[in-house]
Amino acid sequence: MRSMSQRERPLALLDPQQLAPLWEVLAEHGLVLASIVNVASLPPEIWLAETTSRQQGALLLLGHGGRLFWEQYRRDAALNIADPVDNYSATVSERALRQYLPAFSYERLFPLTDCPVNLMALGRVLGWHTPSPLGMGINARYGLWSAYRALWWLDAELATVSDETGHPVAYPPIAVSANASAAPDICGQCATQACIAACPAQAVAAAALPNLQRCADYRLTAQSACAETCLARMACPVMPAQRYTAAQMAYHYDLTRSQIHLFSSRAAADKRSGHVSAAAQTMDAGASTPEANYD
Repeated sequence: MRSMSQRERPLALLDPQQLAPLWEVLAEHGLVLASIVNVASLPPEIWLAETTSRQQGALLLLGHGGRLFWEQYRRDAALNIADPVDNYSATVSERALRQYLPAFSYERLFPLTDCPVNLMALGRVLGWHTPSPLGMGINARYGLWSAYRALWWLDAELATVSDETGHPVAYPPIAVSANASAAPDICGQCATQACIAACPAQAVAAAALPNLQRCADYRLTAQSACAETCLARMACPVMPAQRYTAAQMAYHYDLTRSQIHLFSSRAAADKRSGHVSAAAQTMDAGASTPEANYD
């Protein structure tokens, strides 16, 4: 695969009509969320790291919504390997790229530990979701039940002329503005605010970031009702038919509980030593929940 840093002009042009069979096979594997966007049209805040490739190519963002991905994963994936969900996501998407876009080179940016892109920011720009009190994005079609599964860089650009809206050049075209004030405020329009009342840790509030420390402390207690689930997330009335199965919830929340335990252990060690680690800063800042659109 050709590296992002090794690109040369001119890049090949990608006709959006070429993407229809790719989209179809990805959806068959549960990757029902897919967007491709020209890098040159993206705002700088989506980048977490400096990269020489920022001005060229395209990013292909893939995600799942609802239960279909889990059903396909349980049927087809090799479950006895490390990070089986990530492995399955990478394998399925690379196989599809190789089959349906054979003329293009590509590089996987996620799942990787050093992904240079802020996926939450990219998802907002592409109109995938708007903010929720839980810290994760909420999708109009899938509610709180969607997640990022893969991100690829392609050595091509969409053969599309930008419109006058200021949206990035993307396919499918971005239907709502990346400006949060212009996007549908799903949670702000919610009549029940059930997620706030359902949180046993009182870590969720309207129009505010979740209190990660309260969430973490509660989830680590011996009698936690959120050890393998999130009661606030389950209480959300938006698209309840898309909720994960109990097994799907348990898989992801076991992983995030382990991450919380690691964060808490580091924070405790920092407190004893007087040093503040990056993990502790993340927890204190309340940037997002550990499972923010990654499960």
